[in-house]
Amino acid sequence: MSQETFGGMFLYRGNAQGIGSSFFPVQAPCSLPTIGGLSESLVEGFRHERHDVCIDQVSTRAYGYFNEEEKAFETEVVAKVHGARIGKLFKVKHAFVSVTSRHTLGKTKRLPVQVRFPEHIEFEFAGYPGTVTFHPEILELDTKAGLLKAMGGVGFRKRHHERFYRRDSKDPRQLMCAGEQEAVSEVAGYIIYSPVAQIKWEGTRERGNTIDGHVLTARDYGRCFIGETFRDDHSCRTNLFRFTIGAIEEKHLNLQNAFKAALTKSFGSVNKAEEESHADDDMILPAVGTNGVYIPP
Repeated sequence: MSQETFGGMFLYRGNAQGIGSSFFPVQAPCSLPTIGGLSESLVEGFRHERHDVCIDQVSTRAYGYFNEEEKAFETEVVAKVHGARIGKLFKVKHAFVSVTSRHTLGKTKRLPVQVRFPEHIEFEFAGYPGTVTFHPEILELDTKAGLLKAMGGVGFRKRHHERFYRRDSKDPRQLMCAGEQEAVSEVAGYIIYSPVAQIKWEGTRERGNTIDGHVLTARDYGRCFIGETFRDDHSCRTNLFRFTIGAIEEKHLNLQNAFKAALTKSFGSVNKAEEESHADDDMILPAVGTNGVYIPP
């Protein structure tokens, strides 16, 4: 839709990464131009020897257009991965994540963004099989205001408080899961949460391995964060899987790296030399985001 037609302008924004890390270039990135349209990317047979990363196929797609019937600017971003393996840390056969935003003319204050995952995903973490499902009650909430209103209800907060973060009152640099009686903290205007409903993982039979809400910890391998979502009034970004690689020594989730798609720096290695060599080994598989902006006439 042209500027002359409606007297304003919409800047489309949508981007995705098939796999991103701190030690090799992003694979299958795509990004929409501000005028909308289509951006796609496909990578097949990716290999990275240092960390034994192998991916059969990863693809991303971002599409922005004006829906004449609904009188709304719509953006859809999706990322899919097939046959991914990260050394002995992680395996998944098939997975995807998508975000869809709709900005209806005349409603400019908030941008509704719908996040979608498969009904369930089978994976392997630290050598043990697992499955994850996602909660429709959380997925149905498509704005920051809706999430805050829901968390204000006793029943919703009791069911889902472990999926939302708050600042640690003793150390505001740290993030902790919100308790049943605690308010959710905004971090630089964002609500940080996960729509994970349930994780089953056989790795908990090993001492030191845990499931905490949407976070898997394998003491000798690292952490896996599932469904991490960052939402403010105008944008939403979701990581399907994020990993910190290396032996776990700390329990806190550090705010320092939240906006480079990391909620923790609490990983190290068995000795100092290895710890230094792995000091930035975070990885995401895959990630999507959108934050279109309407400029009124």
